[in-house]
Amino acid sequence: MVSRIRRDYLQLILDGIKMQVSLCSKLNLWCVDPPALTSGIIRSISKMSDHAIENFWKYIETNLVAKTPLEIFKVNGIKVLLILQHMKTHVEYSRKYGIYLDELDCYVGKSGLECIKVPSTHVLKIYIIGTYNDEVRFKLNAIYILKTLQKIEPKIFNELMDAIKGIINRDIESLKTLLRIITITVNKHKNILTEILGPEIAHISTGDYNKLLHYSHILRKLLRT
Repeated sequence: MVSRIRRDYLQLILDGIKMQVSLCSKLNLWCVDPPALTSGIIRSISKMSDHAIENFWKYIETNLVAKTPLEIFKVNGIKVLLILQHMKTHVEYSRKYGIYLDELDCYVGKSGLECIKVPSTHVLKIYIIGTYNDEVRFKLNAIYILKTLQKIEPKIFNELMDAIKGIINRDIESLKTLLRIITITVNKHKNILTEILGPEIAHISTGDYNKLLHYSHILRKLLRT
């Protein structure tokens, strides 16, 4: 039996991502490999009980993490994949600012963060992997990518977050917004993408809504469920 997508859980992940990215940007941190969500973040942004939080993590492990990597899009030998990693482990936490981090920000010249190590807690990390002809070209933490996007393209970042929220809620217009965001971003930063993924990225047509759905299995799946 196929489990339905819990859109409230997806929204919770998105809220955690937005919180982490906002703090990374506000505090001018590197945020190279921080978590997207922890049990502590869930408690800070929702009224879920400890039992409900445990059920959340069971669902995430079984219905999301176990089914990754997810193909975001595939075209011309280029694949962009989404990977979710869930673990129960220690994580660095800034008591002063309420942000969960990796060790880099806590121990390289950032003593003002007042980091402590939170033991044995649920952690979700999200990675974007780019390949060309099955050769890995990059693996980047999604928080790091979004923090960078917010820094250089704050308007596009806000539109992207709104579009993802709309897609979670099955708003077809949000897919069109996402297409426009992809078109603008690819065209504006094509030199960087070409350097990372190779020249084939330059030949992708991103101005056609139907082609976006054709290239992206994950978007088609979100609309169907």
